[in-house]
Amino acid sequence: MKAYKEITGSLSKPSKMPGWAYGIPAKECKTGSRLRKIKNSTCEKCYAMKGCYVFKVVQEAQYKRLASIRHPLWVQAMAAQINAKRSKFFRWHDSGDVQNLNTWLRYLRLQN
Repeated sequence: MKAYKEITGSLSKPSKMPGWAYGIPAKECKTGSRLRKIKNSTCEKCYAMKGCYVFKVVQEAQYKRLASIRHPLWVQAMAAQINAKRSKFFRWHDSGDVQNLNTWLRYLRLQN
């Protein structure tokens, strides 16, 4: 399990959610960074740009996760890490958004 965590970065445990999560920096969100500039959009008042999400330790973990998504074993490592938690709930991107459609599709294929 330690090797998987080194590949993907750690999972987070947001206090307002019933399970584990995986978040990347909202500042790097491809869609949200554009939507934050649009009045009344979903992302205009992004919660992941304030609160605990701005703490240095949280930002460091999120940037490590962002860098990790290009690792060739990321999909397998992430699936193993999520499955090891045996949680009924998991939240993708409690901050940030999908960065690479191909990686996301590979993950979904692995799960089915």
